Amino acid sequence: MASRPLTGREQARLKAMNRQLYPARLRVLWTGAFQLDYRKKGQVFRRVVGHELEEAYERALLIRKNLDGLPVISARDVTLTDWHSQWMQGRGNLAESTKDVNSYYWAAIPELLKSKRLNRITEEDVRTVLAVFDKPVMQENVGAYLSTCFKAAVKAKLLVESPWSQSKKRRKKAMVILSPEELKKVFEAASPSTRAGLALAGFCGLRLEEIMGLRCEDVDTEKRIIYVRRARLKIFGRNSREVVKDTKTGKPRVVPIPQIALPFIPLSVKDRKGEEYLYPKYRKDFPNRLRTACRQAGVQRVTMHELRHVCGSNLMMTGGVAVAQAVLGHSQINTTVDIYGHLNSSYLVRQMELANGLGEEGIRLTVLATKFIEHDDPEIREMAVLAVQVCQKMSK
Repeated sequence: MASRPLTGREQARLKAMNRQLYPARLRVLWTGAFQLDYRKKGQVFRRVVGHELEEAYERALLIRKNLDGLPVISARDVTLTDWHSQWMQGRGNLAESTKDVNSYYWAAIPELLKSKRLNRITEEDVRTVLAVFDKPVMQENVGAYLSTCFKAAVKAKLLVESPWSQSKKRRKKAMVILSPEELKKVFEAASPSTRAGLALAGFCGLRLEEIMGLRCEDVDTEKRIIYVRRARLKIFGRNSREVVKDTKTGKPRVVPIPQIALPFIPLSVKDRKGEEYLYPKYRKDFPNRLRTACRQAGVQRVTMHELRHVCGSNLMMTGGVAVAQAVLGHSQINTTVDIYGHLNSSYLVRQMELANGLGEEGIRLTVLATKFIEHDDPEIREMAVLAVQVCQKMSK
């Protein structure tokens, strides 16, 4: 009988199968049957392996395995669990924290999807699984993880196309920029045991894991220098443990301690053993302590990592991008500009006035006059308004 033409999807599938079978080749005969052609050491091997594409591929895999002993995974029988195990074995260079996060998302996926054949999973199956989760953030994270897993299966030639494609959306929010005086108020309101760590984050731009990785020998209060050589993480859960690794960029850096930060760093550091950690016990309570300090200081709440953003933005507004990049330890200057380039309104006003020709004295007068516009004394209010108007005219 005459063979029916293959559909576009079947042709793409056959092409992917032949990449997996190489140097063997599966082709369709005029009768509609599929034949396996294999040439080895001058010998030609040909065998009809069936009329259904998936069935023919399954038999072709077994034949090739028997011929040259190669360990081939059957795309027909492999389940999502089987593929996930093989995929994770090839990702042994992942960080321990990343592995734990991946294990958490994998454990949350229902067994009904895990036991399903990889090439039988549809978009509707994934949607049904994600609908189980109540929190949108969990739906997004599990969906992105499955998407990465399917893309890896496509790359391994086990799938023609991924049944689910999704990426994590990076949410950007307006950043709170605190002045050095506001930071000082927050750190003074914090508990004594956390002041040093918070000051290192807000004034020196250190990450939490870098603060926890500091040893006493890394902090030189006399030379006002900090040597950031390592990061220390705490992984919570059933396999709770501490992990000490290199910094995020893999390179140590030297960070100067500004004068405003010195009062918050205990002078007793130099009297302690050099190899002792600045915080011997890993402090997971820093975020809560910071929240309390912000409330007591009457300052808008910031997180630990936002303190690093505040430091980077303040450095950019005073020392420039190059200084901020060096202190924060970014390997790419684009990271410093795009992610940490938050500028406060007073700085923008100042730069706009300078651009429009108003001198330093005029800027200072404008700032002082603005503070008295809502004064209780009507004469002072009138004088403040008049001063602002004069400065505006001077800038034109």
